[in-house]
Amino acid sequence: MATLSTLLIHILTNTSLSASYIRRRTGSVTFWIAVPTITTILMSIAYYYSIAGMTMPYLIAPIIFVTWIAISVLILHLRKDKYYSIDFFASREASVAEVGGE
Repeated sequence: MATLSTLLIHILTNTSLSASYIRRRTGSVTFWIAVPTITTILMSIAYYYSIAGMTMPYLIAPIIFVTWIAISVLILHLRKDKYYSIDFFASREASVAEVGGE
């Protein structure tokens, strides 16, 4: 199961690289689009063949995992206004000042 989760994380990361290139339009198309697409296809094939040979108790785990991720993404999307107002860097600067670093 850990391997399937790792493959899914890499597939999502590759997808984000392509989306990042489309937004920024800087860098090499080969690096940002072609390589992530090819590796995503290869990992998707590996993911498929990993699930194809599973029996019922193990087969339902990836379905639950994907459902959990979909629900989490939906909740994050619905609450995105709350997350945009969080200033993550201000809290880091305050904690560094308290410790006396930098």
